[in-house]
Amino acid sequence: MPPPTEVLDLSFPALKGSSGAPIIVEHDGMVTGMIVANIERHLLPAQVERIETVDGIVEERRYFLPIGKAISSIHLREALCRA
Repeated sequence: MPPPTEVLDLSFPALKGSSGAPIIVEHDGMVTGMIVANIERHLLPAQVERIETVDGIVEERRYFLPIGKAISSIHLREALCRA
């Protein structure tokens, strides 16, 4: 079984329709990857809100951080060379 392909975590969520967009390094213009998806990551334990009412009802809200995922340009080159 081949090892899983490494992915890059972006510091922002990918907008709808942005799959396939290049990830470009600002200072030199090099393409380092390609956007492929969004995921949600739990912000635990810092972002849990727990509310208890006087009736004893407990409500808990968990917050997520949406982040984009990109495939590294190294893996893109390998795939293109095999094709």
